[in-house]
Amino acid sequence: MGEYLDTWLPRLKAAERKTSLQAPPECELLSDEAGRKYQLIKKTCPDCGAECESRIYYFPGYVYQTNRLGRCPDCREKQERLLEADEKDRIRAENNELREKWRYSCGIPRKFWHKGFEHYEQDWQPKAYARCFEYANNIPITNPQNYESLVLYSDHSWGTGKTHLAAAIAHHVLNRWNGEPRRCPVAFISEPMLFKMIRDTYSYNRQERETQMSEKQIIDSLVNTPLLILDDLGKEEVSDPRFVQRTLFAIFDGRYNLELPVVITANLNDSGLRRHMGGGSDNEAAFNRLNEMCRGTMVCMDGKSYREKIAQDMCK
Repeated sequence: MGEYLDTWLPRLKAAERKTSLQAPPECELLSDEAGRKYQLIKKTCPDCGAECESRIYYFPGYVYQTNRLGRCPDCREKQERLLEADEKDRIRAENNELREKWRYSCGIPRKFWHKGFEHYEQDWQPKAYARCFEYANNIPITNPQNYESLVLYSDHSWGTGKTHLAAAIAHHVLNRWNGEPRRCPVAFISEPMLFKMIRDTYSYNRQERETQMSEKQIIDSLVNTPLLILDDLGKEEVSDPRFVQRTLFAIFDGRYNLELPVVITANLNDSGLRRHMGGGSDNEAAFNRLNEMCRGTMVCMDGKSYREKIAQDMCK
C-alpha cells in the first residue's frame, strides 16, 4: 500500500486537487506502514455484496482515497483482468491493422498480395518449398542480424515459382510480427524497379527533390530494413554495367556490414550472378559478400514452369 501511494502522491500534488473534506480528529485516524494517517471506511462490494475497506488519506489541500469504487479484492482482481484483456485486444487489433497495411505497402507485387505458402503446391519444388518455409519460420523478427541470406535461382528455366516463394516468405514474416519494434520487418523490390527508382531521381525537378526520396535515401532504406527481398536479380539488361555494380555493391556492402540478411531470386547461376554483380573476375566484391552471407549455398529451382501449370489449371 505504501509503494502504491508513493506512486500516486506526486501526481496528486502536481494536480493540486482541492477538497472541502475536513480531516477527522487525529485520534480517529490510523497509521499505515509508512506512518501516514488515514481514515478507514467500510464499504459493500457492488459486484458480490461482500464487505470491504477503503482508506481516505488527508493531506494539506487534497485527499487520496483507495478503492474508491468499493470493490472487494477478488472482484477488483477480476476487473483488472478484464481491463488487461481489453487492452490486449486493443493492441492485437492495432497490430493486425498495421500488419495488413505493411502487407500492401512493403513492395510485394499485387499479383502475390494474397499468395502465401498455403497457395504454393509443395510437390512442385519440394526442396525449395521446405527451405523457404524453414527460412521464414526461423528468421528472428526483432533482430535478424547474422541470420543467413537465401538465393533462389533457376539457370535454364523460367516461371518455376521463385517470386511466389519469395512473396510467401514476406507474408510469413509479417504474420509472425507481433508488435515488436513498430517498423515493417521486410521490404520487397525487384531489381528493375530498384534501378528505375534510382534513375528517376536523376531527373527530379526542385519540388520533387524536396518531396521524393533521393538515391541515397532509397539505398539507405534497403540497407537498413530487417529483411530485404530482391526479386529478379540480373533480369534487366542495363547499358551501364558500372551503374548496376555500384548500386548492388552499395546495398550488399551495407547489409554485409550490418550483418542483415537478403533473399534473392534470379535466373542466373553463381557464374551469371558473379558476372552481373561484378562484371569480371577482378571486381567481385558484391558477389563475394553475397556468397558469404548465404554461406555458399544457393537453392536451385530448375524444372517445369509453375506459371504454365497455373494457367493450365485455370483453363480446366
